[in-house]
Order: sequence, then C-alpha cells, then structure tokens
Amino acid sequence: MIKRTLILLIALVSGILQAGESFIPLDPIRIPSKDLIFEGENVSAERAAQLQEQGVDLSKLDPMPSEVWDSSAAIDVLSENIDDLPVESGQTVGFVSSIASNSGLYRFNIEASAGSEKRIFTVHLNKTLHTYLLRKNILRKLGYKIPAMEFMKTLTVQFPDKEAKEKFLKREIPEATLGAPSRWVTKGLDSEGNPDETLEVTLQDVFITMPTETDHYNLSLGIPPRVLTTRTLRSLLIVYSLLDLGESVNKYNWSVGSIDNGNIKLPHDQIAEFNATMDDAQWMLRKIQKFERRDFFEIVKLAHFPKEVEMLVLEKVISRRNALMKLFKETTEELHYNPEISFGTNLKEGRLQIQKFPGYAANFSHGAPDSPFDDWGWGVLADVQSIAIDELISRANAELSVFDINTARGELMTQQFENGLEHFIETGEFMRQPLGGWVSPVVNGQLILGRDVVIGSYMGTDNMVQLADTFGYGFRIGVQMGFESIDLPYGFGAGVGLNYVKTYAHIKPVKSLKQAFKEPYVNMAVPFVKHMIKKQADRLSAMADNPDGLEEEERNEVLSDIMKNLDKYLGVGESLIIQDRISPNIMAKGTLSYLNTRVTIGASADALEIKRIHLYRKNGTTLQVYVDNGMSKSLGVSFGVDYYVPVLEVRYKRTGGKYTVDAYNVNIDTDVEANPDLFRSATGISHLLKTGSAELLHEVKKPYSIANKFFDESTKAKFLHWRHKTLKKSDMYSLMTPKKVETNYVRHSNASQMGLNYEAFAVDIANYYLGRYLQGIQINGNTWQNPAQTYFGVAKTKEGRFEARLKGEQEDVDQREMFGEFLSITYRKEGWSIKRSKLMEELQEWNAKYGQELFANETLRDAT
Repeated sequence: MIKRTLILLIALVSGILQAGESFIPLDPIRIPSKDLIFEGENVSAERAAQLQEQGVDLSKLDPMPSEVWDSSAAIDVLSENIDDLPVESGQTVGFVSSIASNSGLYRFNIEASAGSEKRIFTVHLNKTLHTYLLRKNILRKLGYKIPAMEFMKTLTVQFPDKEAKEKFLKREIPEATLGAPSRWVTKGLDSEGNPDETLEVTLQDVFITMPTETDHYNLSLGIPPRVLTTRTLRSLLIVYSLLDLGESVNKYNWSVGSIDNGNIKLPHDQIAEFNATMDDAQWMLRKIQKFERRDFFEIVKLAHFPKEVEMLVLEKVISRRNALMKLFKETTEELHYNPEISFGTNLKEGRLQIQKFPGYAANFSHGAPDSPFDDWGWGVLADVQSIAIDELISRANAELSVFDINTARGELMTQQFENGLEHFIETGEFMRQPLGGWVSPVVNGQLILGRDVVIGSYMGTDNMVQLADTFGYGFRIGVQMGFESIDLPYGFGAGVGLNYVKTYAHIKPVKSLKQAFKEPYVNMAVPFVKHMIKKQADRLSAMADNPDGLEEEERNEVLSDIMKNLDKYLGVGESLIIQDRISPNIMAKGTLSYLNTRVTIGASADALEIKRIHLYRKNGTTLQVYVDNGMSKSLGVSFGVDYYVPVLEVRYKRTGGKYTVDAYNVNIDTDVEANPDLFRSATGISHLLKTGSAELLHEVKKPYSIANKFFDESTKAKFLHWRHKTLKKSDMYSLMTPKKVETNYVRHSNASQMGLNYEAFAVDIANYYLGRYLQGIQINGNTWQNPAQTYFGVAKTKEGRFEARLKGEQEDVDQREMFGEFLSITYRKEGWSIKRSKLMEELQEWNAKYGQELFANETLRDAT
C-alpha cells in the first residue's frame, strides 16, 4: 500500500530553529520500554510486547521507581524554598575552576561559606537558562527528582589573579555560551569591554547548584546522549517538545508537532535518541493532562522570567499543551489561553516588542522576523556591490579575448557596403545585398571573482542567508560563424566550442544581509582559504610521530592552535567548494527583425563533465567531505521576442547523465585517545586538497557512495515580469554503505512554479537604457530565480514526488519489484500578503479537502 504524505507550505514563517526532531510511529512497531510494572512486577521489553499483543494497554502502566523518578516524589505546590542553598544573591564567592559542558552552557565551580565551613557550588550561564528552570519545575510536578537550582539575580566572583579573570572573560564565557560576556557581566569590564584592574566580576542572571556524592543526572539540563530504553526517559520527549523554548520567546511557536508519513514528529533540543513509543507518549500526556492552569502558572512563575515574558510564555505553553493533546487524540478539555495577550508597551497582541530586559542575559525577542528581506536596504546594497564587482571583472575579461568576433562581422558589413556603393556608382541603382558569411576563431580567457549574498540554497548548501565568495578562472576555444546581410531582416549564426572553468567557492551562513557587509573583501581570495585549510591539515599530519618531542601539554596547545586557525578559515556551518567543469557545445540560432521587434529561434547541444570537492564543517569535531564526479548531455531549443526589452521567451531542454558522490564523515576531534585516526585523516584531507584524489582518505574510512542515472526534462517561459517553469525528473539511485551493502531506489518528480519577478524585469529595463547611453555596461541577473526570493516577488509551486526501493537486477526498471513506495505532494505559496481571516478560511478549506486537520488554529498564531 502506498503511503501518502501531504506537505503544504504556505506563506507562514514559523520562526523556530529546531536543533533536533524525533519521530513516534503511530503503529506499535517499536519494542516497548523495559521498566514497566505489570501486576506489581517489573516486566522485560519482550514480555511487555507479549502483553500488548494480548490487549493490555501499556500506556496505563507506570515505570519502576528509580533514582530520577518516583510517582511519590511529585510536588503538588511548587515553592522557591525547595531551591534554597546557603548562598545569597549578591554574595561574593571565590572562583575555583571551569567545568566541561555542552555547547551553549558554561559551568564553573565556586567556593562559598556555608555556615562555619567552605562548600563547593556550581554556577551556570546560558542564553536559555530560564528554559532549564522551566523544565525543572514541570519535572518536579511529574515526579522527577531534580536537585536544588537556585536562581541568582547577581553574584560576585573573586579571582585569584588577573590571568584567571582574563581567561574567564575573554575565552571561557564566549567560547562556551557563544555569547558576549557583557550579557552576564555588570561589573569587572572597562568601557571598552576589556577586563578592568580589579580581581572581581559581578554576574547577573545565573543559577547555582550544589554537587553532592549522591547526585544523579539532572534531567532539567538534558537527557543522556544515548539510545533510551526506559519509559522514565523516553516519555520526556513530550516534556522537551512542550518546552522547546530557545532564547527568543517570540519564536516559540504556539503549536507543536505534526504527523509525517505515519509518524508523529516532535521538535526538541536534545541529541539523545528517544526511541519513544505511542504508549510512552500517552503515559506522559495523561500526567500532564491533570495539570490545571494554576499548575502551569506555578511552573512558569518560578522560572523567573521578566513579567511580560512570563505572561507570554504561560499562554504559549498552554497552547502547546492543547496542541499535543489534540495531536495524540487525548480526550480532554482544552485549557483556556489568550493568544492576543498584551501588557504595557513591551507586550502587544502576543508579541514582545523589545529584546533586552534589565537584569537578564537573554534577548527574549531576538530574531522575531525571519525574512531576510526585512533588511531590504542592505539587500539592495548587496546587489549593487555584486553588480559593481561583475562589471569590473567583465571589463578585465574583455582584455583576455584574443579574437573579437565583431571584427569578422564588421569586415563582412564593410565589404557589403563597398560592393553596394560600387554598384550604385556603376549603375545608379541600389543593390540588395545577399546573405554573406563570416567566420571567427574564439580564444577567450576568463577571470571569475564574485561576492554574492544568497537567499536559500546555493551549490549544495542551504541556509536562510549565505555569503558566497567565488574565485576562479577559465577559457573558451572554438569557432563562431554567421550569415547575415545589411539589407535583409533575418540572419543565422552557429558556433562550436569547448569551455573549461575552475572555481573556488567559500560559503558562509550569516544572520542577516547587514552582517554580510562586515566580511573583509580579502576573503574573496578563496584559494588562500583553501591553502590555509591545507596548511592546518599538514600541521596535524606532521604531528603524528611528535617529531619535536613535545610534552603532552605543549602538544595540546599546538593542537588547540591548529583548530583555532581552522575555525578562522572554515567555521561551523561553512563550506569550501572546489569545482572543475569542462563542457563542449554546439549552437545555432536564427533571427528575424522588423522595426524594433526581434524574433529569435535557437537550438543547442551540450556535454558536461564535472568534478567537485565539497568540505562542510558540520560541527566543531566533524568535517563532512563530498567528492562528486558527473557527466551529462543535453539538447535544447528556445524562442524569444524582444521589443526594446525582452518581452517573451520560451525554452525547452532535455538532459541525461550520471554522477557519483562519495561522502566521508571525518572526525577532527583533537582528543587523540578518543580519535586515533586524527593524523591519518589530516593526511587524507591534505592529499585531497593538493591532488583532488580521495585515495588516502578512503584508506582511513570507507565512504557512503551514491551513484545516479538521471533524465531531466524542463520548460521555462516568461512574459515581461511573469515567470513559469516546469521540471520532470527521473532518477535511478544506487547506495553503497561502507560495509558494501547495496540498495537501489527509483525517484520520479514533476514540479511547476509560477510567479512574478519584478526584480528581473527591472534589470531588463535598466540594461536597455544602460546599453543605449553607457556602451558596454550591463547588469547581470538571474532571470529564472525563484520569484519569491526576489524583491516584492511572489510564487506558487507544486510538486509531486514518487520514491520506491527496488528489488532485482533487471536493467529495465519496469521489470523490477518496488516496495516501500512513498508519494509526496507539495503545494507552496511564497511572498504573498494575506489577512489572518482569509488565511484561516484557506486553512479550513485545506483541512476539509483532505479530510483531516492539517493545520490547527494555533498554527496561524506563528505566522508573521
């Protein structure tokens, strides 16, 4: 039976960045939890599965009491007294040492007087610190055992010396929290943000804990990063999804969860593999179902948010609670919430109006708008910058042409004019010139240098806003010919050539268009970036045998320096892409002109061979390497009408080919004991960047290999600012794992897009006037770009996609057996403005059309 998934993406900006997602199968296909109690006894996972087959409702079974949960530990009424520790807010304490923590969290130990003795406490700093406090409160109400976590408005830390204070402020806080120290530091910095002369630092917005020998895992801080097998931990997926609150409360959605291909999909910020079942989720939901609005008020109140933030968080938590109950079809009454809540000038109609609140480190409304076009002024400046660079490079490339085809054309026109003049002198009559021909060799060099601010995907990367620096070179050799006459309104042209292009691209995600202008222009020399990455790989490789006889501490310092340099040139989320393209082609076109109207008909045939190396910095310790090789052949025809500016254009193209991709996950963790292949991997990276060969990298770790045979058929049409595109694709994939296990897949898709691209039309008009008054200056534009990703553009996209796994070895796909069929239908509207009332009507129509609630009312609250 074919599983069908309908994904409808409309003009909503959901505004939440999800660190992770987990799926709960709607069908009971997972092994039950192993800590369930049935008839007073703990039963194994296998026994629980048998009970389930016999009709026992596992969602009604409690787990065994443990060190972290006990039903008798549930707290009905929360109180600040539970978190009282013998340290007072504003007290001065002594710095002891920092503690290794997860990214985003900074912890350090302090020493403080507790009665007549000194005790050790742990201080926590995090942009999402109040989310920890929120979890702490709800977990206690659910029966989880959470140690005391006392919120401190201020805390003064005394350091033993200036070096310790400087390291604390300049390295440890920013590297651990990924935030500026000034968020937390109220005293201890001078006017320029550097450590002052004192040995004290006063912090704001922190909490402390007191470590003891009997401590177990503090579940408010996170889940152990492993595959979970107990209901006590699995069921916490519901809690982490309910309270999946990042730094920005405005980006904390009113709704949560969705159904995707027979699974319930829930967002969270953990890296653990929850592996939860429907029974686990329902067990937790029924506990939360017992909470009244008063309970949620307590939970949020004792998280110590600013007043306005507290009010908004309460309403959103209750809304998400209702959404989860509806998603899992739990029979319960909805709790009342107010989506239009307002308070003073800082909270209006369910949105915070300011980012910073005095006394707090977090920016509670940070990043409310997600659209990059909100910085449209900077976007225009980015386009002007790109045009200026393109024009300079275009002028430079004009000097790299050995032959000018206009010379050959000019000679033909001159000859025809002289023939006509001679005939007129001899006969007194005008001679109608016949078609004449010209031929010119083509030998062109090409310099490539560009900086583009890209919205959406680019060269295999996909971020909201990306800065793409490109450097490259190339050449074209061939022959161009034409047949035309100064007296005839038509002409023909043809050409054959060979193009070679090598490019280096450095892709860097940026938070906004404005930030892109802070990047130094020297970074456009991308081969230097490649050189510096290779240099760090060489340094790592050279340390394999420790030739300098460094002590462990000295060696670690060198390793740390290498990683800092790597961070400088290829930070997390950044890509380096090196690409070689060689393309022979042949083309022919005919033109017919009448007054100021010109009609063009063309045809072309192309072949392409491409090799690409893509280095992507996934995180601090992982470098993903992709080595691609591909070739294709294509045929195309075109038709166009110009009247001063391009008015109408239609294109059709068919492309077939194949490619392979080898994907390597390279561990660059500098902990040599945990990562013994570090130096061999570095040697492989260096060899790859030097020679283009992944041979040495292949010896360290076998890749995942993908081979694909494809056939594409596309059409493109435009009329003034209107655009329409279609694309049909057929793919035959073969996936080979490192253990040589091969699987085969088939994929067919059919997509169409229609929209209005005012930006490209404006470029056409600008080029007309530039060509008329400023000879040789033109603006390059992407006329076929998604219109919704241009200024004031809108687009509608439809796509149908079918995928299946194949059995058998027959060459003819139709002869193979298919299983695991998957069908996806996507409708997407982008760039449109719509009233909430009208949007609500459309959502209800979609729900009625497909017979299920695809969009809950809460979804609308997340629209911006």
